Amino acid sequence: MKTATDVILKRKEIEERLAHWYAAWAEYDLDGVLSLFHEQVRYRHWDGRVLIGRSLLRLVWSSWFARRDFRFDEEETFIDEHAQK
Repeated sequence: MKTATDVILKRKEIEERLAHWYAAWAEYDLDGVLSLFHEQVRYRHWDGRVLIGRSLLRLVWSSWFARRDFRFDEEETFIDEHAQK
């Protein structure tokens, strides 16, 4: 399994991935959103559960994405190429 230190992205690559991220959320594209997560993602759900793996995250988020009653607005983006975030 790769770790965060195995892949080093240039600023432009980070910007491209963020553009993909924002577009996927705006289009309610669950596959697009999940494509940016590691296969064994650990995600703390808003109800307190810890979900492990993209397939479980897909299962839990599917009904939410199907409702299409949410949106995220990007206000500012700060990129730290050195810290890879």
